[in-house]
Amino acid sequence: MSNIEDKGGENMKRLTCEMCGSTDLVKQDGLFVCQACETKYSVEEAKKMMIEGTVEVKGTVKVDDSDEIKKLFQAARNARETSDDATALRHYEAISAKVPDSWEALFYLVILKTNSIKNGEIGSAAVSVANSIDRVFELIDEHVSDVKDKKAAVEEVVDQCYITAKWLASASREFYNTMTKGNGIMALTGISGMISSVTSTNEAISEDQDRCFHIAKMMYACGNAVETYFGMEDEDFRTYAIFAWKMTLELNAEFSTFHKNNLGIFAQETLETISNKINRYYNGPKRVITVSRSSSFTGAATTIIVCKDGVEVFRLKWGESNSFETTDEPFELVVKQSDANRSQSFQVEAGEENLDFEVKYDMWSGKLVIKRV
Repeated sequence: MSNIEDKGGENMKRLTCEMCGSTDLVKQDGLFVCQACETKYSVEEAKKMMIEGTVEVKGTVKVDDSDEIKKLFQAARNARETSDDATALRHYEAISAKVPDSWEALFYLVILKTNSIKNGEIGSAAVSVANSIDRVFELIDEHVSDVKDKKAAVEEVVDQCYITAKWLASASREFYNTMTKGNGIMALTGISGMISSVTSTNEAISEDQDRCFHIAKMMYACGNAVETYFGMEDEDFRTYAIFAWKMTLELNAEFSTFHKNNLGIFAQETLETISNKINRYYNGPKRVITVSRSSSFTGAATTIIVCKDGVEVFRLKWGESNSFETTDEPFELVVKQSDANRSQSFQVEAGEENLDFEVKYDMWSGKLVIKRV
C-alpha cells in the first residue's frame, strides 16, 4: 500500500478547469460548471483542485484517470456541437495521448481539420480522411464491445464522411468556377501561398477530377471497410455499406453532370464493381426496368449508351429494347449520344406498376435524362 506524506502546508489556489484551463467556473445546482467547455465538477473535486502543496509518494501508485478521460470526451463533443473545432481538436489530441486506441479521437483529429483547409488542400484533405478509414473501423471492431455501440460508431463515421464529402465536392466546384473565370490570384495554402488563375478549361477539369476522385474515394473506403470488418450478414451493417457505395456513385454522377460531359471520376470497371456490390447485397424490393428505342430513324446516333448513376447498363440500336434490375428507389438514367429533343423516341417501363418518369433533354451536354420521380 502506498504511503503518502504531506511535505508542505495546504495553500488554496484559484479553481482552474482541468479540461480547458479556464478559470471561469460558476456554481450551478450544487456543481461547479466551467463556462468555457461546460465541464462539471463536484464540490469534493473542486476542493481537491484548490489545494496546493507538496506531497511525497512512496511505493507504486496507479493513477485512475478514467474520470478525466470521460470529461475530455464530453468537452470535445461539446466543442464539436458548437463548431469550436480548435477546442475540439485540442481535447482529442489529449485523448489520443491517453487513449491511443480511441477510434473517435483518431477520426475527428482528421475530419475536423478539413473544416479549415484552403482551396489547394481539398484533394489532400480527402486523401487524409480516406487513408484513416480502415484504421478507424479496425479500432471500432477491436475496442467497441457492445454491438449497439459498435453500430452507432460505424453509422457516425459513415454519416460524417458523407457530410464532409458533399461539402468538399461543393468546394471543389466553386474552386473550379473561380479558376476558370480568370479571377486573378487564388490563395492555396495560406497567406503566402498563391497561384495564378487557370486559363485552360481542360486543365481545370482534370484538376477537379483528381480532387473529386479522392473525395468519392472516402465513401468507397467506408463501404469497403464495413464489408471487411463487420461483414454483410447483419442488416444494419449492410445498410451502412450500401449507403456508402451509393453515395460514391452519386458523387461520380454529380461530377459528370456538373461538367456536362461523359467523364467520370472512376474507371468504368470500378463503377461496375461498386454497382455489382450494391446489387449483390441489397435485400429490399427490386424492379426490372425496360428501355425501348423507337424503330423510326431520326438522324440520331446508330447506337446509344444508357447509364444508371454513371454506370453503363446497356447499349441500344434503333428498334431495340433491353432491361436491367435495380433497387426500388428513385433513380436517374442518362442516355448518351442522343439526338436533339427526341425524347419521344424512348419508352421506359417498370414492371406492372405505373411509375412516373421525367424525361428531359439537356441541350448543353447532349444527354437525355430519364429520372424516376
